Amino acid sequence: MAHTVTFKLNKPAQQFAAGESTGFAIRGGVKYYDFKSKTEKWTNYKAAVFVKSLPQIDFNAKNLIEGAVVSVSGESIAVEEFQGNSGLQITLILNNARIEYIASPSAAHPQKEQQQRVAPAHSAPQQPAGFDSFDDDIPF
Repeated sequence: MAHTVTFKLNKPAQQFAAGESTGFAIRGGVKYYDFKSKTEKWTNYKAAVFVKSLPQIDFNAKNLIEGAVVSVSGESIAVEEFQGNSGLQITLILNNARIEYIASPSAAHPQKEQQQRVAPAHSAPQQPAGFDSFDDDIPF
């Protein structure tokens, strides 16, 4: 059964070589309210995503950065336990993960060159042949 989770990256993805592929290790968390302890807590996630095509490698390298929001699916979940200074830390690992969606903070702020584009002045747009015979009256 597939599992999908959406979280914000607190650190950029770690890129690594993996045979013929390039891997991206991502980590993040989702905050929730624990009604028993009446405190906010975190569920931690991590996944490794593997890609082969150069355009996809470049895309991931540019967009899997700190602050990006990612939606990741995995076939199953493994539990990793770690005894840290602040007690037991549990991380859920998405196995055989794939990225479904990335919202990168760099995409939210386009470069100034893109914002300052000016459309060339043209006369009225040309309509495709047969377009002017279109009847735009609604039949009901």
